[in-house]
Amino acid sequence: MTLLRDHDLAHAFDHASRSYDRLTAL
Repeated sequence: MTLLRDHDLAHAFDHASRSYDRLTAL
């Protein structure tokens, strides 16, 4: 398991939340 830096984790979370917003907007 790779430990993510806070920056990487925040970036991944931001990408996931944007994708989720797109899916729920349909």
